[in-house]
Amino acid sequence: MSNAEIHAILQNKLPLYRQQPIEGTGISPALVNTLAGKGIRTVGALVDTDAFRAITSGRYDIDSVREVNGIPIDALRWVLEEMAQQSGYEPGPLCAG
Repeated sequence: MSNAEIHAILQNKLPLYRQQPIEGTGISPALVNTLAGKGIRTVGALVDTDAFRAITSGRYDIDSVREVNGIPIDALRWVLEEMAQQSGYEPGPLCAG
């Protein structure tokens, strides 16, 4: 997912259900446990992390890192994909590197 695609997704400023528990999402149980260990139990808490802000600011390339500030990139990617789906935005095929 390119920085341009991330920017396009964020332009829609869709409200996520911030109170949604992470375990009620499409995030894998292993990732849910990792996030819970960092005190992240809701979608809102994940979006409020410095890691999410770093990825959406373009500071890191989402396709070149495995984690940002201890947050696995797959969790951050899930949020962006969820936002894209809600907006109807259809990015190109997602690749990892």
